[in-house]
Amino acid sequence: MLRIDDRLLQAAASLGASRQQIFWRVFFPLSLPALGVSVLLLFMLSLGFYITPAILGGGKVPLLGNLLDTLINETSEWALAAAISTALLTLALGVFAIFLRLNRMTETKS
Repeated sequence: MLRIDDRLLQAAASLGASRQQIFWRVFFPLSLPALGVSVLLLFMLSLGFYITPAILGGGKVPLLGNLLDTLINETSEWALAAAISTALLTLALGVFAIFLRLNRMTETKS
């Protein structure tokens, strides 16, 4: 968002746009790619996140990372763990594909 040219915002203000119009019609559309990347990184990091909930929640917080850890290390249910891992991988790849498509669409507009 720091790379957005201030001259664009100044031009919108000099043409009579209010602060809300400048934000929603100039700044927000230009910051969507950065917002998308942030959401994607946060989603990817949260998929394998099991250390902090295990420590803070005492094992009572039901997250997929904790469930996979239990299935693999404690109960040895490999088939269920593989199915959940495959579903998680498919979900992550689907989100990534959507992000790539949105990124291509924003690049062709500019």
